[in-house]
Amino acid sequence: MRGKMADAQPAVPPVYSHPHRFEKYNFTTPTYCDFCTNVLWGPVKTGSRCIDCGYNCHEKCCDSVPKTCTKYKSVSDATITNQTISRNVGDTASVNSSVTAMQTTNQQYYDQFSSNVAENRTHEGYLYKRGALLKGWKQRWFVLDSIKHQLRYYDAMEDSHCKGFIDLGEVMSVTQTGPAPGPPKKTDDKSFFDLRTSRRTYNFCATDALSAQEWIEKLQACLQ
Repeated sequence: MRGKMADAQPAVPPVYSHPHRFEKYNFTTPTYCDFCTNVLWGPVKTGSRCIDCGYNCHEKCCDSVPKTCTKYKSVSDATITNQTISRNVGDTASVNSSVTAMQTTNQQYYDQFSSNVAENRTHEGYLYKRGALLKGWKQRWFVLDSIKHQLRYYDAMEDSHCKGFIDLGEVMSVTQTGPAPGPPKKTDDKSFFDLRTSRRTYNFCATDALSAQEWIEKLQACLQ
């Protein structure tokens, strides 16, 4: 055979998305499935929740959920392009060195993102949230995250796993409203506001009128 075959090119490892890590969860308040949008609620464990990012869904929906867990940060194509992989297949040392460098870069991205999770808090504090079905008011710790574009809520300030979140991409308006039926005790009439999405309207009550106005302004700023 005339000529020589070109040296084989080692394939660049593909970038995989990160799957959710689901565990069974008992939703004590009406919560919507983030996949099929139906309600999750019942007296026993009625669904699953990702222990990393708080994604909620029915157990039957788990296998269909896209592998897009937001706790992790994928490495961009530009980063992979910049990684030097030796074209000489026989040069094992060079290939191993490049792969090690790529793994180190991946870990640096993950560590950097994980360390900054707590800093992605545009605004936070306690708010009363009205239930979707039972219409009762419950106090939750809310975190407005302008990086993930979410309004997450927790049972208490010290909790690390959220009970649920509202995707700000679905929010249509944030407006101050009058008192809703059965309001929390010792609340100002001007401390109520509504957050309207394409699926439902969320009713909130702050500790006072000043706090409510601050929440409204922060939320509206994230929607612009």
